[in-house]
Amino acid sequence: LWSGGMDSTYLLLRFLAVGSRVVPVYLAMNGNRCEGEMELRGRIKAVIPPKLASNLAADLVLRPDDLQDIALGLRMELQGRGIIVGSRRENIGLQSIWQVAASKVLKATLYSGTCADDRLRHPEWIEANGISLPLKDVSKRIIAEDAMREGWLDILSMTVSCIMFTDRHCGGCVECVKRRNAGMI
Repeated sequence: LWSGGMDSTYLLLRFLAVGSRVVPVYLAMNGNRCEGEMELRGRIKAVIPPKLASNLAADLVLRPDDLQDIALGLRMELQGRGIIVGSRRENIGLQSIWQVAASKVLKATLYSGTCADDRLRHPEWIEANGISLPLKDVSKRIIAEDAMREGWLDILSMTVSCIMFTDRHCGGCVECVKRRNAGMI
């Protein structure tokens, strides 16, 4: 799942660099944010080096209507197990529910894991439902250092990780703090 954030863009570049054919999947959920993320992804795709971009397939966009029944079933399953979904003190965030629903449609999904790091308290449930979180334990500083070695720092500097998702970083949310600590703001 590629949002256009730092982690998912790094993961996209990493897979392209090893010659993998990549189908970027976008989970289109939030009106204006969705439009902004799609525009951002287009700008990023335009600067991916041609050697890497040759393995990049057309985007697959999934919308809530495509996943509604699966997401509802997952939510009911979790509530039946006493796991709170979507509350202020969420054990599993609604975003994670949609990610798992997407993984069921796609049969398997790689997701960078940024949301999962902060909000997900049941990673074994996520992995059992088909989502792999390869960057779950990798800091943004390590990603930035590797991107510098690979020559991708300019591409990653275009990304937006802010939870508020405006055209720039708010500087105060947890994702902005992680980026600042990595020297990326």
